[in-house]
Amino acid sequence: MQSSALFLNESGYELDFGLKNGINFINGILNKPFQENTFEENRKKISIKDYNQEELFSFYTLDLVKDEIISLEYHLKQSGTFIKKAKSLQNGEWKEISLDNELILRCGSWRRGFDRYRLMDKKTFYLDDIYKFEILESKDISGVHSIKGKNFSIPRGGRFYTIKATQKKDIFRLNKIVEEIDLLKFIKKYSKLECFEKFGYGGISFGSVYSGQREGKLWYFNRVNGQIILVLDDAGSWRIENIDGVDILIVEIKEHDPIIFTNIGSTLYSGRISKATIKSWNAYNKIAFDALKNLLY
Repeated sequence: MQSSALFLNESGYELDFGLKNGINFINGILNKPFQENTFEENRKKISIKDYNQEELFSFYTLDLVKDEIISLEYHLKQSGTFIKKAKSLQNGEWKEISLDNELILRCGSWRRGFDRYRLMDKKTFYLDDIYKFEILESKDISGVHSIKGKNFSIPRGGRFYTIKATQKKDIFRLNKIVEEIDLLKFIKKYSKLECFEKFGYGGISFGSVYSGQREGKLWYFNRVNGQIILVLDDAGSWRIENIDGVDILIVEIKEHDPIIFTNIGSTLYSGRISKATIKSWNAYNKIAFDALKNLLY
């Protein structure tokens, strides 16, 4: 069966990286001394290093993060490398920023972001077994357009994509160092009445905890006339789950998003859970995106 990955490159032409290019790549290595580090494709010598750096596909989109307009770039290299870049508009200039500051639980270890992709068919790729991206639509949008009575042009080769992004399962993310303490000792520490105010979640305590306990209800306390009183003995729940070999404390305060805690070494971290979801993105190639970005100045 012939396997191919068919995409549209930034000029709008079909780019077939599958059986043909794969065979050329392998034959180019096998039929020449390895030291040459080149292969022949369409009668043109290309170094393996240059080939690996070439783009298989890229797309660009805009997002709003904390009331700030962010441009996001996604690059798939021939080598299988995945690169995500983020830029913010600052004083009329797009400056690169870092959004991937969280540690993600992947295959039993905490890692920062994704750096490899896997092609599945003509218009589908994966990041690990967590994200699935499908290109549902690709069309030429070059020409003159109008937004609120203002005309602008997108040069020849500008393309629009509809991309379906599926997060297949919940993702556990860490973003804050709490303190140097073991997870179980942390639970025991903040089950004491005199410590509840130090927990940082408005009078929440783990309640009465016995040795070896791995789940329970949250208690809510308040200070009245200098005394600590129990207001609610069911303010939410907590539990320790073993996920991919990692013990994670999940704290669910009523009417709040879950908070997670876990150890990396002797350091306790906190973070969040991003739930599995399916989203549809409007995205563009670089030609179209550069034209659209100019409208934001």
